Amino acid sequence: MPVRLKIVQIEAVYQQFTDSLYAKWPGLHALGFETQIKTILDSGWSGGQNVVPSLNPSAWERYYIIPKLIASQLAWARQKGIPESHWNLREILSVQLQTINPDVIYLSDLGSFDFSILDELKRRPLVVAWLASRFPPGFPWTKVDLLLSGISAIRDEALRKGVRAVENFNSAAPSFRSSNSGSERREGGPVKIGFSGSFFGGYHDDRAKLFVKLAYALPEVSVNLYTGQPYQLPEHCPLHFFEPVFAADVVDTYASHDIVVDARADFGLGETRFNRDTSNMRIFEATRAGSLLITEYAPNLEEMFEIGDEILCFRSEEELFELASHYGNSRMDNTRRIIATAGFNRVLACHTIEHRAAEFDLIVQRSL
Repeated sequence: MPVRLKIVQIEAVYQQFTDSLYAKWPGLHALGFETQIKTILDSGWSGGQNVVPSLNPSAWERYYIIPKLIASQLAWARQKGIPESHWNLREILSVQLQTINPDVIYLSDLGSFDFSILDELKRRPLVVAWLASRFPPGFPWTKVDLLLSGISAIRDEALRKGVRAVENFNSAAPSFRSSNSGSERREGGPVKIGFSGSFFGGYHDDRAKLFVKLAYALPEVSVNLYTGQPYQLPEHCPLHFFEPVFAADVVDTYASHDIVVDARADFGLGETRFNRDTSNMRIFEATRAGSLLITEYAPNLEEMFEIGDEILCFRSEEELFELASHYGNSRMDNTRRIIATAGFNRVLACHTIEHRAAEFDLIVQRSL
């Protein structure tokens, strides 16, 4: 029988999400490590990026760790009999990795890993990292063997910073929704445009301004933002803020909206706003929900969707307003649903997390 390779995915979670999850399940923090991690995964958290849990279990011995999630890490320490005097998160992660002795470490969250831990392991694993946002300052890039990103500018910059190899790799649609398209569930009522995401100052300023302009341009449409960073609005701005949603609730929220607008952040790489690659989960979450996706144009979208038939793209703010106004008209309900359903079908055929896990397997096997 072939020996299975050992792989660990290192991930992170938002505090707001875990606070809500643990409040929903009283006593969860006192349960075992495996139970807590399973609950996180079952919630759909990071469902479009969790490739390791989706790998073939006959070929891979799979582990999933959230180093900064105190409750699960302390549960692991208790189970292993680690003295309370050694209950600090760095020490627990080091012992975890020493115990597993992995062949591959996959850093889907770069900020959760202390690279000095590598020196404490019995052998040097292959270090694979994922990045689709700004480069962390002071990061030891020469210690990354393989960087995955769907954004060409990030791959190019990573090589300049000393990463040994890069591969084109995107996030995916989460697998937690049913097989039915959400495009059939909205009948009558005003058209709704939705967005779920962050609005951090200095990072998402263009995004914030865009939605304000969109709300003013389409007063007859309900523009709804689900975020933990509501920002100051101009007087009489018809924009609606709602509590943030996470995990499976993101797709469920998009499924209740006719249109999802995707506006990306600035990666700080000197790119032109409407001519930069994209690799976020939102494009797959929205289409997976059966909603019509209207997103900033990106060259690599041509490789993933039929633009105009499966998703819509805008190359200027004015084009966004025109598209949203045209397809936000109730007279366009049928046309909007046809495009949304085509996007939904494309996702099921090409862009699920199971598809990405198979791609990831091939990429990593080549690199070992």
